[in-house]
Amino acid sequence: MAEASISNRDHDLSISLFGPTLFHRSGEPLQLGLKGTTLELLGFLLAHAGHEMRRECIAERFWSASSEARQRSSLNSAIWRIGRKLPVDPGLRLITTDATLSMLVDPAIPVDARDLCILVHEACGPDGLAPDCAARLEAAIAASDQPFLDGFDADWTLAE
Repeated sequence: MAEASISNRDHDLSISLFGPTLFHRSGEPLQLGLKGTTLELLGFLLAHAGHEMRRECIAERFWSASSEARQRSSLNSAIWRIGRKLPVDPGLRLITTDATLSMLVDPAIPVDARDLCILVHEACGPDGLAPDCAARLEAAIAASDQPFLDGFDADWTLAE
């Protein structure tokens, strides 16, 4: 299943965690009109796609200087803005509950950082580096020539 995300390039939506633009459609950058903490929250959710996270942990991470009530309010507002601006695609879903938050990204949607991780794990496997894997890894590294989450300056991006 992981291989599908690397080999299926027919999907018109792609996600780039390397560089300044998170989403591309048919190779063209999509400007969502999000900024500041809301954009950084979207980047965080995409970087941790598939992981369900507690709302209070996310609120504390992004609005630590605010009261709990203000953190909840800010998180709810940011989620609402993200939901309105998220590219429409059946393989991309923001999942919210009263207690948790997660972003689901279908394996068919290319994600540069995910694809690079898959290739690195494959290259470090017990069989060593196969020539076809080396070529795909080289291409993935060349395509990832921008800084990770370029333009994001929140503390969490330094840890990634």
